[in-house]
Formats: sequence, C-alpha cells, structure tokens
Amino acid sequence: MKRARASRSPPPASVSRRRPESMAATTKRHPARMSAALAADRDGRLLAYDFEGDFNTGAYSSWGPTVANRVPIHASGPYRVGAVRALTRAVFTNNAIAGAFRGFGVPQSTLLNETLVDMLAQQFGRDPLDYRFEHALRAGDTTPTGQRLAASVGMQACLAALRPGWREARERADAFNARALAGAPVLAAATSSDPHRRYAAAKRRGVGIACMWYGIGNTVIANPSSMQVALRRNGRIMLYNGAVDIGQGTYTIMAQICADALGVPVALVDQTVSDTDLTLDAGKSSASRQTFVSGNAAKAAGEDLRARLLALLALPAHARLQLDGAMLCGEADGRRASRDLA
Repeated sequence: MKRARASRSPPPASVSRRRPESMAATTKRHPARMSAALAADRDGRLLAYDFEGDFNTGAYSSWGPTVANRVPIHASGPYRVGAVRALTRAVFTNNAIAGAFRGFGVPQSTLLNETLVDMLAQQFGRDPLDYRFEHALRAGDTTPTGQRLAASVGMQACLAALRPGWREARERADAFNARALAGAPVLAAATSSDPHRRYAAAKRRGVGIACMWYGIGNTVIANPSSMQVALRRNGRIMLYNGAVDIGQGTYTIMAQICADALGVPVALVDQTVSDTDLTLDAGKSSASRQTFVSGNAAKAAGEDLRARLLALLALPAHARLQLDGAMLCGEADGRRASRDLA
C-alpha cells in the first residue's frame, strides 16, 4: 500500500517594520566619526582646514567608496581657504548596510565645517552671515581639488538676498530673549512638548545659518547624457527623453527646457520616455544630475532643431518661430516666412 502525503504552502507573509526597526535595518546615511580644525589669521581670513572622517558603511561596501571619495572634495565648504587636507575612509562594520541618502556624505561633513565657521565668526565678533559672505567662493576661484569655477558662483548673491530676513529674525530673537532675561511675561506658542506653556519663561530663541555646496553628477568620472528632438508633420515637437523620472519631475523639466531652447510653447512638446528602443542613454537618475546634465542635452537638442528650422525658413537666429498646425512660420525684422510640413 502506498501512502500519499500532501503538503500545502503557507499563505504569503509580509514584514512590516516599526520606525526604529526600519532605521536600524535599512539603508540610511552613513554614520560618521569626524574631526577637523579650521585656522584663520588675525584678520579672520581662512588659512587652512584639516579634516579626517571615518564613514561606517556597514557589512557591505555599497556606496561607501563613493562617499569616501566625495567628502574630501567638499569638506572645506564653499569658502576661500588657503590650504586643505581632507582624509576619509569607508569602514566595514557589523552594522546594517549604509547607503547614500541625498548628498553622499557631504551633509555630515558640512555639519562639522559650519560649526567651526560659526565658532570663528563668534571669536572675531563677526556676524555669521557677513563672515560667510566675506569668505564665499567667487567666479574665477579655484577649489582645493584644483577645479577652477569659471562660471557663476551664486553663494554671495544668495547670502545678500537672505541678509534682510536674517537681520529681522535675529532682532526678533534678541528681543524675545531680552524680555525673558528681564523677567517679563513671554508669550510662547504651545508646542507638543509643552502644551500648557509651563516652561515658556525658560525658553530662548536662536537663529542660525549654514552654507553648503554640492557637485551634482558622478564624482570624478564622466556622466554624459544624450537627447533627441524632432518636428512632426502635424506641427508638434517630439522629445525622445531617456531620463527616468522617479518623482523628481524630470519629465516636466525636460519638456520645459527643450521648448525654451526651441522658442515654442511647452504645450507643443510631446515625449517618448524611457524607451530603450527609441530614446538614447541619458544616464542614471541619481546624484541630482538629470536636470543639469540631461537638461543641457535637451537644451542642445532644442537649439540644434531651432537652427535647422530657421535655416529652412532662411531667417536669422533671433527670429521668432511659430507652429500653427502643420504650418511652420517665422518672423524677423519685418520679414515673414512659412513652410507647410504636411
């Protein structure tokens, strides 16, 4: 007699982690143990920055080497510093694997650097914003890694725009703290940690500022992108966009950039997206690179198509283009030209 044994698979199961478990077991920013020294002369000019950091990459390398390579490039911050030494290591441990989480280690090193900048500003009796403005990198400066910033550097412009709000916020904080020190009633808003405002009189307010720079794209390696754009017979533009949108708005911004380069309304731009049979390689959607790198590819493609269309109409570069259905029209210096696309 034969016996038959039947077994039934258990039903599918899922794992739902609590927040502390998720923080402990899934990839987050690399924990770092860092030390640094920032030196300045008697006038407050930044002379040297010395940085060392170990980045805990967990049991696997993952993004650890990338983090260790990227941090030294940015460790001294967006400032003019005479000499910089920055040494980093990605360290294997028995902890959960670490991963890049916006910035590849640069936010960690920025926390340390900006603290030291604040300490120097306080030591020299300088306003923290003004001290940063004075030492901010400018166009034409060379970074510690030898890169010359030939294009614009917007840090001083950002700080200048922030200055009125910064001063107003500091005045409000100083007034609040002065009333608290004088023993006057302080009207502090109820918070979740103090709903009945029992500790309002002991509260103080502060205003802080920090600056950061970050090089988009892959570190020290090429990361090109390619785009194609075409004018269809129905008078609409087709952008072949291989830059994958993972929620950051790539599909929106590429159409806007291409339309602007062409000089036509964005409503006329259709897209074929992320089709490896039809779109060219636009690189990976990481490191904040798509808007700048692929955006410039979309801009170049749009400019090239515009030049071809103007040549077709025998119009100069400053001409205004218009697509009216299947009719391509252009106008410059009082002269009009058109071409039927059908």
